[in-house]
Amino acid sequence: MLKVKCRHREFQVGTLKRRDSEELGLVVLDLMRQPNEASKGDILLYEFAENRISEFRAEVVLKLLGSPDQFARSDIERAINAYCQASGINPEAEWLDSQRQEAGLSFRVSGYAALRERYSECEIPYEELLSTSEWLERRALVLDRDKRQCVNCGSTGAANGSQLILQVHHRYYVRGWLPWDYPDDALTTLCLACHRELHEKESMPVYEVINGKLVRINWRPCIRCLGAGFFPQYTHVEGGVCFRCRGARFDMEIFDSGRHSP
Repeated sequence: MLKVKCRHREFQVGTLKRRDSEELGLVVLDLMRQPNEASKGDILLYEFAENRISEFRAEVVLKLLGSPDQFARSDIERAINAYCQASGINPEAEWLDSQRQEAGLSFRVSGYAALRERYSECEIPYEELLSTSEWLERRALVLDRDKRQCVNCGSTGAANGSQLILQVHHRYYVRGWLPWDYPDDALTTLCLACHRELHEKESMPVYEVINGKLVRINWRPCIRCLGAGFFPQYTHVEGGVCFRCRGARFDMEIFDSGRHSP
């Protein structure tokens, strides 16, 4: 059998002799779908070659499943896609939703194009931008690059043994840029505690693109919400909006805004 991973969902693909035939067909086992009492040990399988759902006894399946080496990779991928479609499974959507929950976001995952259409010319709330597939993909790449640990304290787990809350920190902000528009060196992984401490001690610079150059302006991220404009853990109170900046994300701060690039 061949193990194939689609995001966080793993399948096993093998070959199975069709009933009353010596021909072989591809069959997909979904490792996340466990047999229940009602099925009495039966496993739901999808035979790509016959394009239908069939039920086989689990012990028979394990005996007859063989390596799918004689099938092309494209055939195996089509078999998995067909199984997912027939079973109502969307591994991509499941993965994005797990990323959204890991980041502590309350909005449903949406693509940026759909959000832009929904809000027309109005400003899109920052939390919704952080719930887009574009940002969740970029966030996962940054976390993987940093080996899913805080680059400041090196923590990989919380002191009480629970899952460490990791966030992707923007070293600076640019008005008009989307969260995923920044270069790699502008994004870094921090644990929640280090992220908050950093924003309390330092003011992240804010820039604006003028004549193709980044020019620092007299804005700074709100010191209470760290520029998020909301608190996901308080979505039950006025949607979690920051009481200090009321969702504006930035404070005005007067200083010499000389032309500096990050």
